[in-house]
Amino acid sequence: MWERVKGIRNEDVEHKPKVYVDMDGVIANFYAGVTAATGHAEPRELALQDMEDTMASFKDTDFFYQLPKYDQADQLIAMVSKMTNGDWYILSSPLKYDREGSAKWKAAWVKKYLNIQPKGMHFTGDKAQFATQPDGTPNILIDDYPKYLSSWTEKGGIGVKYKGTGSSYSFSPADIDKQHGEKEYIAKPLKAILQHIGKVLPDKVGEYQGGFLSTPDTRSEEDGKISHTPNTIKYAVDRNSAEGKKLAKSKVSIALHTRIAKSGKPSPLDYNDLKSKPDIHVMSHQVTPQEQNIDPDKKRQALKHIGSAKELMRGQSFDHLQGHEQTLRQYTNSTIDSGETPSVSGYKEFLNKYHTKRIDSVKTEKAKGQKDEERKAALAHVNNNATAFERSFQIHHHIQRATQAVANGLSKTAGGGYEHSIEGNPASGEGFVANGLKFVPRAFTEANRARSSRFKQQKSVI
Repeated sequence: MWERVKGIRNEDVEHKPKVYVDMDGVIANFYAGVTAATGHAEPRELALQDMEDTMASFKDTDFFYQLPKYDQADQLIAMVSKMTNGDWYILSSPLKYDREGSAKWKAAWVKKYLNIQPKGMHFTGDKAQFATQPDGTPNILIDDYPKYLSSWTEKGGIGVKYKGTGSSYSFSPADIDKQHGEKEYIAKPLKAILQHIGKVLPDKVGEYQGGFLSTPDTRSEEDGKISHTPNTIKYAVDRNSAEGKKLAKSKVSIALHTRIAKSGKPSPLDYNDLKSKPDIHVMSHQVTPQEQNIDPDKKRQALKHIGSAKELMRGQSFDHLQGHEQTLRQYTNSTIDSGETPSVSGYKEFLNKYHTKRIDSVKTEKAKGQKDEERKAALAHVNNNATAFERSFQIHHHIQRATQAVANGLSKTAGGGYEHSIEGNPASGEGFVANGLKFVPRAFTEANRARSSRFKQQKSVI
């Protein structure tokens, strides 16, 4: 881990670049904070929509001030400060739902927890603006997020990938026991992956991302099929098929989807680069050209909805959505659970409940009055732009219907020979990747949100 930071060569820094250090995932344990706030032991398992809702819930709170500090944060900062003679800076992205408030609490966290203070602090999502100095000297960014490292290096800066101790890197079984020893359902798969993953990875240097599917003890065989259920969906394939034999013979099954280059730039993984070894089974997530030949009726449905969306977008401005990004996302996500079609009337009802909850969360009459004014302003804005909002909801509806038509079509043609089911009921796959796009069936999204909801209620991971 430390080699990633210490490995910055002298020739890289001879023109005295400035060093910028990220916070969340580098010195502040973001995921531990999410666990404390939600009760979900593994926040990475939250459905995407639930994670968005969780992030939105941190608005107007001191969430970022309450994050625990990584054990090696002070050691990292001491090394950076010594290397730069104190010329280093905090560079962290604020919460998009509460930029000013989250920046305030992040700054307070730095002042409270860091033994060595930075020369300055910047809180922005546009980190790449600091990648170089006016004379072209490259600056250094220490970050855990590939998106920021990629844009940084593209602008001429030097990116260093680093994750705080305990966030995810494990180099030995001892590391796994130290970080996850109390959670066998995490430790056991990690040890199997660590033991066998190197057998199939390509020789290209980089970080590979994917997911664990099964080990022999978590699989089952019945009616001539072998299956595993890594999360929501059960995957079953004929035991005597080529795929079934590979799965049965393997000591661990995984899915790999992304390679992150040394620069921090992510790219889809080319399965042709993987080595073939019997100990490790790799399930492909990609749809072959042959599998893309979906039912003509599904294709007509998709094209029809795409055409309707394009027509509605003619001359449509989206300025009316400004300031409503958070609540619109939460509202449209909530319709997945309720089954309703997004509309202006439904959104207004959601807004009223949302702001009422915020009003009830404060104690003083002055604060309640301020929150109530925000509620009135939000509803007035929707009323004044009702036609534009309704048109946006219609566009959203048609795009969703087009996506589902393609996903439903692919569920009949793709899947690599696997049958899919959720709690005994036939289902489509988790998603299909074709031409760089991922299509997720709504049925999976609904089931996954329901599973995440159960996790929240249980305050633990099954």
